[in-house]
Amino acid sequence: MAAMMSRRLQILLIVSLALNVFVLGALVSRVLVHKRAETVAMTGFNPGRGHLRQAVMQLEPDHRRTLRRMLGEAMREMKEQGETARAARIEAARLLGAERLDRAALEAELERARAAEQAIRVRIEAGVVEFAASLPADQRIVLVDALKRAKPRQRKQP
Repeated sequence: MAAMMSRRLQILLIVSLALNVFVLGALVSRVLVHKRAETVAMTGFNPGRGHLRQAVMQLEPDHRRTLRRMLGEAMREMKEQGETARAARIEAARLLGAERLDRAALEAELERARAAEQAIRVRIEAGVVEFAASLPADQRIVLVDALKRAKPRQRKQP
Protein backbone atom coordinates (compact mmCIF):
# COMPACT_ATOMS: atom_id res chain seq x y z
CA MET A 1 0.00 0.00 0.00
CA ALA A 2 2.82 2.40 0.90
CA ALA A 3 4.60 1.62 -2.38
CA MET A 4 1.39 2.38 -4.30
CA MET A 5 0.99 5.72 -2.50
CA SER A 6 4.61 6.53 -3.16
CA ARG A 7 4.12 5.76 -6.86
CA ARG A 8 0.98 7.92 -7.00
CA LEU A 9 2.82 10.73 -5.25
CA GLN A 10 5.67 10.51 -7.77
CA ILE A 11 3.24 10.68 -10.68
CA LEU A 12 1.43 13.62 -9.09
CA LEU A 13 4.70 15.45 -8.54
CA ILE A 14 5.80 14.89 -12.15
CA VAL A 15 2.44 16.06 -13.49
CA SER A 16 2.56 19.09 -11.18
CA LEU A 17 6.09 19.94 -12.31
CA ALA A 18 5.12 19.64 -15.99
CA LEU A 19 2.08 21.84 -15.44
CA ASN A 20 4.14 24.45 -13.59
CA VAL A 21 6.71 24.54 -16.40
CA PHE A 22 3.90 25.01 -18.90
CA VAL A 23 2.32 27.84 -16.88
CA LEU A 24 5.70 29.52 -16.37
CA GLY A 25 6.39 29.34 -20.10
CA ALA A 26 3.01 30.88 -20.86
CA LEU A 27 3.63 33.73 -18.39
CA VAL A 28 7.09 34.48 -19.79
CA SER A 29 5.68 34.39 -23.33
CA ARG A 30 2.90 36.79 -22.35
CA VAL A 31 5.38 39.24 -20.82
CA LEU A 32 7.55 39.17 -23.95
CA VAL A 33 4.57 39.65 -26.25
CA HIS A 34 3.34 42.54 -24.10
CA LYS A 35 6.76 44.23 -24.19
CA ARG A 36 6.93 43.85 -27.97
CA ALA A 37 3.41 45.28 -28.31
CA GLU A 38 4.43 48.28 -26.19
CA THR A 39 7.46 48.87 -28.39
CA VAL A 40 5.34 48.69 -31.54
CA ALA A 41 2.69 50.98 -30.03
CA MET A 42 5.25 53.57 -28.95
CA THR A 43 7.31 53.59 -32.15
CA GLY A 44 4.93 52.38 -34.81
CA PHE A 45 7.54 49.90 -35.94
CA ASN A 46 8.01 46.25 -35.12
CA PRO A 47 11.75 45.97 -34.54
CA GLY A 48 11.73 42.22 -34.93
CA ARG A 49 10.56 42.23 -38.52
CA GLY A 50 12.70 43.14 -41.48
CA HIS A 51 16.07 44.76 -41.71
CA LEU A 52 14.70 48.15 -42.83
CA ARG A 53 12.57 48.38 -39.70
CA GLN A 54 15.54 47.40 -37.56
CA ALA A 55 17.58 50.14 -39.21
CA VAL A 56 14.87 52.78 -38.89
CA MET A 57 14.79 52.17 -35.13
CA GLN A 58 18.26 53.78 -35.01
CA LEU A 59 16.93 57.11 -36.33
CA GLU A 60 15.70 60.00 -34.25
CA PRO A 61 12.03 59.73 -33.20
CA ASP A 62 10.95 62.65 -35.43
CA HIS A 63 12.37 60.91 -38.47
CA ARG A 64 10.71 57.61 -37.52
CA ARG A 65 7.37 59.41 -37.24
CA THR A 66 7.90 61.04 -40.63
CA LEU A 67 8.61 57.69 -42.27
CA ARG A 68 5.64 56.06 -40.54
CA ARG A 69 3.38 58.88 -41.79
CA MET A 70 4.75 58.59 -45.36
CA LEU A 71 4.32 54.83 -45.42
CA GLY A 72 0.83 55.10 -43.96
CA GLU A 73 -0.13 57.52 -46.73
CA ALA A 74 1.37 55.21 -49.33
CA MET A 75 -0.55 52.24 -47.96
CA ARG A 76 -3.80 54.22 -47.97
CA GLU A 77 -3.15 55.19 -51.59
CA MET A 78 -2.47 51.56 -52.45
CA LYS A 79 -5.45 50.12 -50.59
CA GLU A 80 -7.26 49.22 -53.82
CA GLN A 81 -4.19 47.36 -55.13
CA GLY A 82 -3.94 45.49 -51.83
CA GLU A 83 -7.56 44.43 -52.10
CA THR A 84 -6.99 43.39 -55.71
CA ALA A 85 -3.98 41.27 -54.73
CA ARG A 86 -5.87 39.68 -51.85
CA ALA A 87 -8.90 38.91 -54.02
CA ALA A 88 -6.67 37.44 -56.74
CA ARG A 89 -4.89 35.18 -54.22
CA ILE A 90 -8.24 34.00 -52.82
CA GLU A 91 -9.52 33.28 -56.31
CA ALA A 92 -6.28 31.48 -57.18
CA ALA A 93 -6.68 29.31 -54.08
CA ARG A 94 -10.26 28.54 -55.07
CA LEU A 95 -9.17 27.62 -58.60
CA LEU A 96 -6.36 25.47 -57.25
CA GLY A 97 -8.78 23.57 -55.04
CA ALA A 98 -11.33 23.01 -57.80
CA GLU A 99 -11.95 19.47 -58.94
CA ARG A 100 -10.75 20.33 -62.44
CA LEU A 101 -7.77 22.68 -62.60
CA ASP A 102 -8.13 25.58 -65.04
CA ARG A 103 -4.47 26.33 -65.51
CA ALA A 104 -4.96 29.44 -67.64
CA ALA A 105 -7.36 31.01 -65.13
CA LEU A 106 -5.06 30.12 -62.24
CA GLU A 107 -2.05 31.68 -63.98
CA ALA A 108 -4.10 34.79 -64.80
CA GLU A 109 -5.12 35.22 -61.14
CA LEU A 110 -1.56 34.74 -59.96
CA GLU A 111 -0.38 37.32 -62.48
CA ARG A 112 -3.07 39.74 -61.31
CA ALA A 113 -1.93 39.28 -57.70
CA ARG A 114 1.72 39.72 -58.68
CA ALA A 115 1.01 42.91 -60.63
CA ALA A 116 -0.93 44.45 -57.74
CA GLU A 117 1.76 43.47 -55.21
CA GLN A 118 4.46 44.87 -57.51
CA ALA A 119 2.60 48.18 -57.75
CA ILE A 120 2.46 48.34 -53.96
CA ARG A 121 6.17 47.56 -53.68
CA VAL A 122 7.10 50.24 -56.23
CA ARG A 123 5.05 52.84 -54.32
CA ILE A 124 6.53 51.84 -50.94
CA GLU A 125 10.08 51.92 -52.32
CA ALA A 126 9.44 55.35 -53.84
CA GLY A 127 8.25 56.54 -50.42
CA VAL A 128 11.38 55.18 -48.74
CA VAL A 129 13.59 56.91 -51.34
CA GLU A 130 11.67 60.16 -50.81
CA PHE A 131 12.10 59.78 -47.06
CA ALA A 132 15.84 59.07 -47.36
CA ALA A 133 16.26 62.13 -49.57
CA SER A 134 14.65 64.27 -46.88
CA LEU A 135 17.01 63.06 -44.13
CA PRO A 136 19.97 65.13 -43.04
CA ALA A 137 23.31 63.59 -44.06
CA ASP A 138 24.14 62.45 -40.51
CA GLN A 139 20.83 60.57 -40.22
CA ARG A 140 21.31 58.96 -43.65
CA ILE A 141 24.68 57.69 -42.41
CA VAL A 142 22.99 56.28 -39.27
CA LEU A 143 20.43 54.58 -41.51
CA VAL A 144 23.10 53.14 -43.84
CA ASP A 145 25.20 51.87 -40.93
CA ALA A 146 22.15 50.28 -39.32
CA LEU A 147 21.14 48.65 -42.62
CA LYS A 148 24.63 47.17 -42.91
CA ARG A 149 24.40 45.71 -39.38
CA ALA A 150 20.76 44.58 -39.53
CA LYS A 151 20.20 40.87 -39.83
CA PRO A 152 17.86 39.91 -42.65
CA ARG A 153 15.03 37.55 -41.82
CA GLN A 154 16.04 33.92 -42.01
CA ARG A 155 13.93 31.71 -44.21
CA LYS A 156 12.81 28.49 -42.63
CA GLN A 157 14.40 25.43 -44.16
CA PRO A 158 11.92 22.80 -45.36
